[in-house]
Amino acid sequence: MKDFVKATLSVLLILFSISACTSPMPYQHAEGMTWGTTFHITYSSNAPLDDSIKAVLSTIDNSLSPFNDKSLLSGINSGATDSTDTFFRKVFSESVYINRISGGAFDPTIAPIIDLWGFGPKGAISATPTDAQIDSAMAYVGIDKCHINSDNRIVKKTPYTQFNFSAIAKGFGCDLLAQMLERNGVKNFIIEIGGEIVVRGTSPRKTPWRVMIDAPIPGNDTIIHEGMAVIEADSCAIATSGNYRNYHSVDSTDIGHTMNPATGRPAKLDMLSVTIIAPTCMLADALATCCMAMPLDSAIQLINTIPNVEALFVTPMGNEGKWMVHTTPGFPERSR
Repeated sequence: MKDFVKATLSVLLILFSISACTSPMPYQHAEGMTWGTTFHITYSSNAPLDDSIKAVLSTIDNSLSPFNDKSLLSGINSGATDSTDTFFRKVFSESVYINRISGGAFDPTIAPIIDLWGFGPKGAISATPTDAQIDSAMAYVGIDKCHINSDNRIVKKTPYTQFNFSAIAKGFGCDLLAQMLERNGVKNFIIEIGGEIVVRGTSPRKTPWRVMIDAPIPGNDTIIHEGMAVIEADSCAIATSGNYRNYHSVDSTDIGHTMNPATGRPAKLDMLSVTIIAPTCMLADALATCCMAMPLDSAIQLINTIPNVEALFVTPMGNEGKWMVHTTPGFPERSR
């Protein structure tokens, strides 16, 4: 995870020319950079909501960003405060839930492990961490040993336990933006932050929003978008995770950003990427990350136990860069 971004399988929005469409309400578009990644928002509204969009993004950054030294999260991680806000409590509660149902495959307290392997605020590393360094960092890991008390203060496993919510916060941000748009009467929109998506209503062409899922083509510096599938989406959230873009080389070995919370080492993966469709983007975001760290059969079993959640898994096939696609029964029909 780097710059508040877990490296994800990029999901492109297939947006249509607004000028070619007729609609009772014009479609607005906002885009830019946030949390070290890009965002794109298209929504139907008589007036632009740029200031409200910026306010939501800024609020999340000030609460949950590990790259903002003045954020609440940075203060909690440094021990400067144990107070929490509504946003911290929501992502913490969801993280505890995903940690429990995934058997520990999702754990935001691996922040020191993320730093150790060069995917945190401290940046890249030049040598593989030693067993002693990993064991030392692992002593602080365990969100199941943390809780929020009746005074809304965080009680950590140890004073040195730290949190990194990068694998859930982008999705949470998408959900908050969706809530803001809905409060302003917006019924048709698509929100995308770093590949995490929330959709409602219809596109400018009055058809369902169409989302393209990228093929898992490696490219850490240059992003290559080659469509593997296109799905139609309405009133749902979509999140994708994959290692093929967020990785770096250490001691001549490519290291992906997905960490195994049980070992403190890069996860040995069955998966090239995971795409999750869920009622909320926070849930989709977290599930995409934890499924990446699980065996395929276990990941499918997990998804099948959660209501209104579907998944698409991409696994390698042979050593020639080919892959196979596996989906849960309710995943939308795909086209190319």
